[in-house]
Amino acid sequence: MTIIALHARKAPHWEPFTALLAGALLGGSGGVAMHVVGPLVTLLALPAVGVLVWMAARPRTALYILIALVGLLEVGSLGFVPALSLFYVRLPGYLALPDMMLGVITASVLYDVSRGRRELKGLGPFTWPLLLLTVALMMGLVTGYFNPASDSIALLNSARVLVFLLVVPFLVVSLVTTERHVIRFLAVLFGTIVFKALEGVFLVISQRGPVIEGDPASYFEHEGPWLLILGLLTALAMGLGRHRLPRWALVLVPVAAAAVLLSYRRSMWAATVVGALFVLFAGLSYRGRMRVAVTTLVVLLMIPLTTGLTDSVGLSQAIERESSNPVLQRAQTLTPDALAARKEDIYRARERENVGRELQGSPLLGLGLGVGWREYYALPVEYEGARIYVHATPLSLWIKLGIVGLLGNLALIFVGVRTAFRLRRAPHPLIAAWALGLAGALLGLAVSELSGSHTGSGLRMTILVAANVGLLATAARCFGHSQDSQRSLSAATT
Repeated sequence: MTIIALHARKAPHWEPFTALLAGALLGGSGGVAMHVVGPLVTLLALPAVGVLVWMAARPRTALYILIALVGLLEVGSLGFVPALSLFYVRLPGYLALPDMMLGVITASVLYDVSRGRRELKGLGPFTWPLLLLTVALMMGLVTGYFNPASDSIALLNSARVLVFLLVVPFLVVSLVTTERHVIRFLAVLFGTIVFKALEGVFLVISQRGPVIEGDPASYFEHEGPWLLILGLLTALAMGLGRHRLPRWALVLVPVAAAAVLLSYRRSMWAATVVGALFVLFAGLSYRGRMRVAVTTLVVLLMIPLTTGLTDSVGLSQAIERESSNPVLQRAQTLTPDALAARKEDIYRARERENVGRELQGSPLLGLGLGVGWREYYALPVEYEGARIYVHATPLSLWIKLGIVGLLGNLALIFVGVRTAFRLRRAPHPLIAAWALGLAGALLGLAVSELSGSHTGSGLRMTILVAANVGLLATAARCFGHSQDSQRSLSAATT
């Protein structure tokens, strides 16, 4: 039952008037479009209007499509089919297709709720984190609006991304309500991950991908690698749970790992290691955890020892000069000397110093949305529009939304990891593996966002994280009682 569904039986007496009003609005808007953008553009836009109407009739399917497109399509000319990046181009009136899809799906859900056809579902454990972020968004809007240095376009764009973070979980819990819906959602999600794994390797082999420091890479943005990390950690969780992976999944695991490695994103490499360690510790027995802990400790102790040995005999300089492997070259930039020499890393350090100076003057409210931070300490390089955000999500939300925004971000991460960790014993093996993998992926993302700003700043990552948060809320509602009963039963038998 949807916003434009026709009821043959017992149709309300005012239903024809609703149809007439919709027709009048459609005809009026079409006439205005004819005069504003011309008849040709209006006629070309009619199929898009038809698609939006179809989405309004099928909001759950439209939500699946939105999540899939955001995961599949890269911004700019960096994807498999560069022309499809038009999906993110803003049309006249400031809105892009994701905004229109979000508006149509939201209107459809609210209409069904007002007619009693759909029940609003709560966000469960995510209610308080998202409430904090909602309050922070309003505070950031007000603070930015009254700040004389605010840029109205930057203010609207920042608020637009944060609206997705707040609205998408609400749509997911309202439309994805049963175990069957959750499985379908995961099918869409993992289908997207499979495509991204193949696409990333293909872009490197064909040299059609982005170029990072002179070498062809799989992905420039972080959303593709993060989805692949989620897939890899889910496969790891399936293996630890002694569930057999399909053969095609086993074949794709090294492909996905290669695509993450060839992104040359050091933060995503760190996210992979942190997430894998978390999944291993959560999925192994006590003896297995001790083995992982000892192995990790030995590796960490060997790194400075090996570095000191190679430096003493001059091997590190020789390796650096003669190594043509871009992965090794990128890994060498993680050394303290390299971090102190690279202008990109110097920029991030100076950026944090400047932002810290700004926050000293306004630690509670920050600067507000649409306000750029000032340069107190000289930067080695300038990036266009970079003053509106910070290369660290906690600091970026703090300076935009105030201390409430920072607390909301930390609460969202904590509740997300905790909820996903508790769902690792869900009765369905795929849901249990996805939950544990998502816990590791969220923890890894939090680590990577100490050197980058994605959630709450980038549209794609914000939508993907918000969708998984909403799915966690639905899964917690569907399987929370069964886990409680299992814990009670185990406690009674011991």
